[in-house]
Amino acid sequence: MPKLQEAYKLAEDQYATASKALEETRSQIRQTNEAIHYLGIYLSHKSSYKEFLSSRNKALFRSRHATEITEYEDAVKRLKDMYPEGKHPSIKDLKEKKAQLVKLREKQEVDLVPYSEQHRTMQIVTHNVSAILGRNIIERQEEQL
Repeated sequence: MPKLQEAYKLAEDQYATASKALEETRSQIRQTNEAIHYLGIYLSHKSSYKEFLSSRNKALFRSRHATEITEYEDAVKRLKDMYPEGKHPSIKDLKEKKAQLVKLREKQEVDLVPYSEQHRTMQIVTHNVSAILGRNIIERQEEQL
């Protein structure tokens, strides 16, 4: 029984490690997607915001371009939160990073399958052995009575 418990613990640890690595990669992909999104907004509304800053009638310009200005300001705030050093990567670099992360995620998903199957098999075996041994103990006690 101790060897079975060791094998179960090993399968559980391998599955947990692989799952954690996969979840971390997924989190990095989400962060990279978010950075791509806000960098795209920043770049697409940058010229409108410069026009707003140089406009003589800022209130009128803001009323006509409120959505663009608000989105730009939000994107700037979020990019500053993501890159506090002030320098953000290019969209090209972010897309390359995302492509690498997606490949890594796909590999991790494939690698996780055997660990998942092994973990599930060990759960079933452990449960069955416990159930059988538990029944045998009860049967022996009943025979002794």
